[in-house]
Amino acid sequence: MTAPTTRAAFLAPRVNMPGLVTALGLLAVWQALVSIGVITFVFLPGPLAIVRQLPELLSLPTFWLDYGHTVGYSMSGWLIGACIGIVVGSALGVSRVLRRWVTTSLTVVRLIPAIALLPIAALIFGLSSDMELALVTYVATWPVLVSTAGGIEKVDPLLRDVARTLRISRPRELTQVVVPSAIGPILVGLRLALTSALVLAIVTEMIGNPAGLGNAINVARNALKPELTFCYILVVGVTAVALNGVFNALSRFVAPSGGRR
Repeated sequence: MTAPTTRAAFLAPRVNMPGLVTALGLLAVWQALVSIGVITFVFLPGPLAIVRQLPELLSLPTFWLDYGHTVGYSMSGWLIGACIGIVVGSALGVSRVLRRWVTTSLTVVRLIPAIALLPIAALIFGLSSDMELALVTYVATWPVLVSTAGGIEKVDPLLRDVARTLRISRPRELTQVVVPSAIGPILVGLRLALTSALVLAIVTEMIGNPAGLGNAINVARNALKPELTFCYILVVGVTAVALNGVFNALSRFVAPSGGRR
């Protein structure tokens, strides 16, 4: 892929038009059912009512504080988890002996749902942002760790043999040969971890740390403001889509063919 082509793909990513039409069609059906009275739930507004509430929400200074908190902690936890996952996953992928000794223990810990650890995290950190960061880091680590270990383990042994023949040191072999060869699986793990980090940040704020968008959703719900509640949910959804789009665009620079799915 040439540089101009890559730059153009970054600036103007492809849009799934059939999927967009389907989404707009579902919204139209939802609005129609609410407007003609087929759906009469008191706390289920139509899309138009939600969109009309959006400018008011965006004008609130508290909204941007909540938004910055959630995005900031989810990204911080993602970055920390990514670093841990890549380092530990690389060690597991390279060392067969290490895999034999620790894989079982790591698998048991990995299968524990992050939300089940919330009471323990609350006891250690209190109902605080530190608790949120710890849980987000925990949930972000595993997809990266597993993908990195699996990707490195499956690297063509011939590449490593060539590196040894050229007498490349083990650290250089790992950073310049092994990890770049496994970049596709690593990027997949990073993308999964990015989504998981945002989701868990919201959940933690809803049931543990009274801050951020998750707490704002609770406040709007308790105040019986369905339009505002759905506005917050819309913001979360758009943020998730935007983060995923930015990550995919950046992935095209790192691995034009291996980072996209």
